[in-house]
Amino acid sequence: MAAPATSPGVATTGDPPDKNDRTLPEYLDRSGNFGKLIILSLCPADEKHPLPKNPFVVSKSLDQSIGKIEAAYTEQNGTKYVIKTRSSKLAAKLTQMSELIDGTKIRIIPHPVFNVSRCVISCKEACDLKEEELQEELASQGVLKVRRITRMENKSRVNTPTIVLTISGTVIPKEIRVGIINCRTRLFYPSPLVCYRCCAYGHTKDKCDSEPTCRNCSKQHELENEDPCQAEPFCKNCKGSHSPISRNCPIYRKEEEIVKTKVDSGITFGEARKEYARKHAENSYANVCGAQQRLETLRRDQEKDIQIAKLTKELADLKKKSPSTENDEITRLRKEVENLRIIAKEFYIMKAKLKTAEEHLEISESESEIEMETEQEQVERSSTARATPITVDETPTLKKQKLSSKNSLPFSMESDDAFESQSQQESTVKRRGRPPKNKNGQQVKK
Repeated sequence: MAAPATSPGVATTGDPPDKNDRTLPEYLDRSGNFGKLIILSLCPADEKHPLPKNPFVVSKSLDQSIGKIEAAYTEQNGTKYVIKTRSSKLAAKLTQMSELIDGTKIRIIPHPVFNVSRCVISCKEACDLKEEELQEELASQGVLKVRRITRMENKSRVNTPTIVLTISGTVIPKEIRVGIINCRTRLFYPSPLVCYRCCAYGHTKDKCDSEPTCRNCSKQHELENEDPCQAEPFCKNCKGSHSPISRNCPIYRKEEEIVKTKVDSGITFGEARKEYARKHAENSYANVCGAQQRLETLRRDQEKDIQIAKLTKELADLKKKSPSTENDEITRLRKEVENLRIIAKEFYIMKAKLKTAEEHLEISESESEIEMETEQEQVERSSTARATPITVDETPTLKKQKLSSKNSLPFSMESDDAFESQSQQESTVKRRGRPPKNKNGQQVKK
């Protein structure tokens, strides 16, 4: 986690993790077995008489004295035991034990490292107070140690509002009361240990036996504070082109993650390094399985991408072809419609021609019938004229009288009406192409 510029190694998170806090509210925990985590250390009373190597001796001794405990494990190559419990009553009984069932003298005390926690507060009102004075005032709140963060200003150390507190217990309080001021707490992540003598990680210069190394080029030469090294930066830890104590170095970031794992999990640095190695091992089973799963996922994604590309291409082709296909279809339908119109027109023309031919045929038949009737009438008239005798006494005067009698008014009106009706019938026959019909629907013959 990134640290502020004025206080290296101080976490900037809000509320601390509560993994060591109560697992049940206090009003529900009547038996007192679900409180804050308490970590104790079981060690021999005399270093000349170490603890028994048989773990069953230790477990039976604890069972007979206090009962079951939550968890325990060894440290310092099995010379000590770490005991965890959430019951304050059980912790009090454990601290009263003095020997095991085999007679080995022991002592159980709060763990000096794991049973304490560190947090950070910021209080500008306490900048002028000394660390001893603050520790004395805050002791009632479980504060065991106070360390103030300082900075260099004009070649002198100046106090900052940031204060690191060491508190008894595995859970840090949410607030620390500095006088009448409530200051919120946050977890403290210490900076990785860097040796400013050999530029290596994991120890300080007070415990270093190596030769001095330049903090710029990583070479062993005379270090001059006034005239810094002008060579190209080089890191002996990661072989990078930067200072060996640079915070951008991958080794520095690795150490930061190890520190964070140690603080969050409440374990030692050795266990934190093992946890880091397990997470980042290249040939570990988890990483191999994860790589296989990622490979399968990548393959499936590639197949999906190929299918999507194919479908996209087909859709684009269809979009390109669809206008021309539609136009061709419309043109074909228009041609078919035009052909149908031509065929229908020819059909109507043929139908009209057939109708006209039928009418001409009917007219010719009616004219032939009229001609036959006219010839028959002429034959009848001629036969009648032959049968009627012509007298000699008829004189032109008599013929004139007969003619005048025929031309009289009644006779002439009847003959005119008959002539007109006959002419109308003949014109009707000629116009319609067939002889007239009477009321009964029979053709009238003249």
